[in-house]
Amino acid sequence: MAMHNPPHPGEFIAETYTEPFGLSCRCSASKLNVAASTLNRVLKKQSGISPEMDLRLSKILGRSPEGWPSMQDNYDLSIEDQDLTDHFIQAGKFLKVEVIDHLIISDETYHSFVDSGIFKKLQASERWILPYKLKERYRNEGKINHYGLKVYSLED
Repeated sequence: MAMHNPPHPGEFIAETYTEPFGLSCRCSASKLNVAASTLNRVLKKQSGISPEMDLRLSKILGRSPEGWPSMQDNYDLSIEDQDLTDHFIQAGKFLKVEVIDHLIISDETYHSFVDSGIFKKLQASERWILPYKLKERYRNEGKINHYGLKVYSLED
């Protein structure tokens, strides 16, 4: 059975291993033979578990190597599901209908977001994109920097 909000592997490591034993990130990183910044990104949920980190964690912490990627996959899927649900809720508010389990519920009929084409319209519209996804898109396009400030070119 899937967990509703599975933990990020970094969160699990911090809560289960580093915090209870009072281990610093730097000390834990030296035991894993990785840079402290690398482990810090994992612990802060800014980075996932790489195959190399998976093996290091398995050797040091004694868990199976299959457990870490599974935990990472469960976390990633829950984040994607939450993003999808957020889109559906936004569409439901826009259409003034109740949204239950990724379906638009109205008095007359049930419509799947995908079948009705609403989801494609949501994905194409900047108006209904989650703010952090829009920032990410603008950052990737070079329109803003990682501080959220507009990037000017010489042509502007």
